[in-house]
Amino acid sequence: MAKGVLFFRSLSKALATVSADLLSPSLPDSQRVLRKAQLGVLQEVDRFVKAGFWMGQERARERIQYYLLNDLSAAKTAEKFNTSENAIRVAVSKSNERIVSRLGAGLIDMIMDGKPAEALTAFKLATGDLRILDLVVSDVVTALPAPEFNSKLRVQECAKELSFLRYFTVSNVKKQAATLDQSKLSYIRYVLESSDPSYSFTRQAILNYLKGSIASPEDLFDLLP
Repeated sequence: MAKGVLFFRSLSKALATVSADLLSPSLPDSQRVLRKAQLGVLQEVDRFVKAGFWMGQERARERIQYYLLNDLSAAKTAEKFNTSENAIRVAVSKSNERIVSRLGAGLIDMIMDGKPAEALTAFKLATGDLRILDLVVSDVVTALPAPEFNSKLRVQECAKELSFLRYFTVSNVKKQAATLDQSKLSYIRYVLESSDPSYSFTRQAILNYLKGSIASPEDLFDLLP
């Protein structure tokens, strides 16, 4: 976000830009995927901003919400609340400082710079809505114990546990997957997920390997026809 530019205007401009791009039939598929991801995060941020939970007094909340829902127009808002445009601009400036303090000045730039996943994590962290399911592969989370406070422990004593969780983060899994042969991964997915009867035995053998019933890939290969 450029210095002096309101967070609200940066958000509005980003939403308009991404929405317009998605309407273009010439947008490449790779860019369309990115734009859809960006739009999803921008819409989450927009909903949070317009909900107004982060604002101060009720009077200020009403004015800023009206301003946000009416084209960011100080004139319309001043007319609605029978006050001066300058008073509205002062209220908007204070609200801008509050939202930037809450969400960070660089959030919109992060989204538009092609990092919607990182931005979503930062947004949820800032709003107190971050869950472990947003970071760690869901099936791993189901195998973990429930959250529980322990006054006898400190985070500094949990190095092995943190390393374990980091290994199974969605971002790390994506990074590791990117180093593999994508056509082979697609083929393995086909064998596992399709109903092709010619792979029935192979499918079950691979499932047994993934569940730990077969010790190594070599042992698995020895079983295959």
